[in-house]
Amino acid sequence: MSVYDRAHELARMLRESGEYQDYTRARHAISTEGTARSILVDYRKNQMQVQAARLTGKEPPAPALKELERLGGIIDMHKPISDFLRAENRLLTLLADIQKILGQPLDLWDYDDDDTAP
Repeated sequence: MSVYDRAHELARMLRESGEYQDYTRARHAISTEGTARSILVDYRKNQMQVQAARLTGKEPPAPALKELERLGGIIDMHKPISDFLRAENRLLTLLADIQKILGQPLDLWDYDDDDTAP
């Protein structure tokens, strides 16, 4: 079996996983509710604005922080959105774990270990 065949098999297994199934159910639940989708889009925009400021070493604008906090409070009280974000986080954790498992045996450049530097 080729590496590509195994990759397709892994993709199929991921689509059948509980994490992915929970994610698709939660995504569908908010996609059919315009208000939930709008709140999530606003939250993500504010989240990116705050992260972009922090990545450039700047303090995020106070209005953006306040809006992010306000939207976070709304999301905490809005079960479909909070369920979606939890399901998304579990799926992303699964994918990150798989990426780590796949990358470890390849012994690619390890930037923490000076002995393996090219």
